[in-house]
Amino acid sequence: MTISLKNIANDCLGISGTFSAIRDIFAYDQMPKKIISLKEQIRIIISDCRHEKATFGIQGIRYFDRVNESGYLSEKCVELPYTFNVCNGLYRKLVEAGHVCVFYLSGDDCWEAQLRSEQKGGIDDQVADNVDLFFVSSHGNNVNGQVRVTYNVKHDAWDAKSENWRLGDRDLEWLMVYACSTINMEKFDLLWHIFQRLHMFCGNWGDAFDSFTTDEVGEDLGENLADGDPVSRAWIDALSDWAVDNHPAVLAAERREACKYDGDLDWPNTTMNQDHLWGHGKTVKDIIPRDICQLSLLWAEG
Repeated sequence: MTISLKNIANDCLGISGTFSAIRDIFAYDQMPKKIISLKEQIRIIISDCRHEKATFGIQGIRYFDRVNESGYLSEKCVELPYTFNVCNGLYRKLVEAGHVCVFYLSGDDCWEAQLRSEQKGGIDDQVADNVDLFFVSSHGNNVNGQVRVTYNVKHDAWDAKSENWRLGDRDLEWLMVYACSTINMEKFDLLWHIFQRLHMFCGNWGDAFDSFTTDEVGEDLGENLADGDPVSRAWIDALSDWAVDNHPAVLAAERREACKYDGDLDWPNTTMNQDHLWGHGKTVKDIIPRDICQLSLLWAEG
């Protein structure tokens, strides 16, 4: 079932005519869980038009027994006991700030197909690319510049591969993956194809720890975003820790106006510097792929 939202302009800022950002609402018949009603989803879209709040979704994976038993991985994945401390903290802080959780999936309800483009046979248009912010906590890796995110259910593969991602062509602005080694700082330009109006990919260029000292990562991230920090700085700061060395990194799509003739960036006008969560500062306009001049990279250690 599909509902076309072609005539809600009168409910959105009082503008007459056809709503310029028409989207379709799916019944989630392929999803493991239906989280909110169709009526609520329509209300969210109207609110999103006013830029009052963001929609977000979460995947959290703690156990990896099935993928370990399959023999697919060369090294077994350890349990991540603090996964839901992180995910719950982010959920709580974003909801407290007035944002709307469209889905919160855990364990066996998390599939790689939910990140895979519909062009590649996935259902990202119903999950990852159907919200403004998508957060994943799992194990990760990078193979020749391409991201790997591990799942415990083979639906249809054990790991999500960035070769199959095309994000932002429906809705997603910010992809956040709390997992090890998702960004290769020598080959990050190979991720250009995932930026289909996606603003940022927040990941790690090395280890990302799961421990009692990093269980506040999600809470800190939510607070930073709600306090008005740029998304990039919110991520970098949230992953800093006094006991372990996390390695946060952020990739951002930069429009041509921010690129100087000498190859440098006009930093004040970059996506990396300006982009905020809806309702907490300036949010840059979506950048269509042909208008991206380069991917900027910000990283830290600690």
